[in-house]
Amino acid sequence: MIPQSVVNSEYREARASGLDCIVFVERQVWDLRPLFERNLTADLSPTVDNPAVFHFLQELCDDTKWIFPFTRTEEILTTLRVQLSTRLRDLLLRARENRLTVPVEFAAERYEISKIVVDKDSLWEYKLACELLRDRIKRLDAKYAELESGFVVRRTRFLAGRDTINYIQDLLRDLTTCIQAVSRILSDQLTPAFGPSGTPGDAVAIKRACDNLYSIFLSLYEWELDVRFVRPHEVFDPIFSGMHGWTSDLLTDLHSIPAELDKFLSEPNITGLHYITLVINAPKGLESLKKQFDQMSNDPKVHAALLSTS
Repeated sequence: MIPQSVVNSEYREARASGLDCIVFVERQVWDLRPLFERNLTADLSPTVDNPAVFHFLQELCDDTKWIFPFTRTEEILTTLRVQLSTRLRDLLLRARENRLTVPVEFAAERYEISKIVVDKDSLWEYKLACELLRDRIKRLDAKYAELESGFVVRRTRFLAGRDTINYIQDLLRDLTTCIQAVSRILSDQLTPAFGPSGTPGDAVAIKRACDNLYSIFLSLYEWELDVRFVRPHEVFDPIFSGMHGWTSDLLTDLHSIPAELDKFLSEPNITGLHYITLVINAPKGLESLKKQFDQMSNDPKVHAALLSTS
């Protein structure tokens, strides 16, 4: 695994702990971003000697709005004075309006999330779900990005031919259970948590539903590892290769949920009843895998593999 710098590690740990960050970037580095984006192989030394710096900058841009280029140390001090003063005024205003206390369940969440819970402005329930899901999805995206980059390694499990069918059936059973659980959480937990029309929703119930979705997708990530870090008998290789990436497809469906909520929230002057469809679809390759199973039942090579102990 490529080691992270101290700055990278500290920033990610802070964000994972729900802390807001004010980021300062040397202006020379900041101004080179457009050049790097146009030519990813450009040599920008001695200002920047590692392209990972620009990847980290992109992560910062995607993750926070408080990024300030600077040339001199005095600029950092001036910006901090302004930012801290602004935040102090906001805290005083919220204290006067009794909007300062964050529910304990949201104490570790990002400022943007806890602010939605405390302020509870129009359509806050949907904004809360959108931000919570976006936060959890970002964590999942990071795990899958590391997997696809080859930064994740697990001890390979070797399967004898006669054990492979049961292993595949267990995988499919677990996948089905996860998909069904996601559907139940969306329909029976998250949707009711929004509350009936004209009635405030339940912030803690919305968070619980989003956390449960996150937990299920962590299980799906483990499922993906179970598929990738296994060595079956060679006749079953196409089956396992075909299952690679199935959970990534499911994660793409999860991305669509905050996107749908965003679309709904972006409509001006929302009135009346609106219906949002929140669904997770089965992997596209599931049906073709079932057909492969049917074809294998008459394949003499498969019959021989099932009797094999290696």
